[in-house]
Amino acid sequence: MTAKHSGTPLSRAASRLMSTRAEQKAAHEEILRHRRRTGAMYISALGIFMVGFSYAGVPLYRMFCAVSLIVHSPLRPFFSVFL
Repeated sequence: MTAKHSGTPLSRAASRLMSTRAEQKAAHEEILRHRRRTGAMYISALGIFMVGFSYAGVPLYRMFCAVSLIVHSPLRPFFSVFL
């Protein structure tokens, strides 16, 4: 978007200002695009981590129970009262 100028210093300055604003807007849009992409990557990584940790939770719990000699289902005696 370039403005035609008649050669006067004022119109040349206005033309430079327009190009500067367009460049600033393009740079700002690029920064926003990068921030959105980075945020999406962090959210995706967090979701993958949560799913992975939930799948790893059962074997980790079993290993913890084996090491600490705890019965595998500690809630069974509590719920057996209600059944």
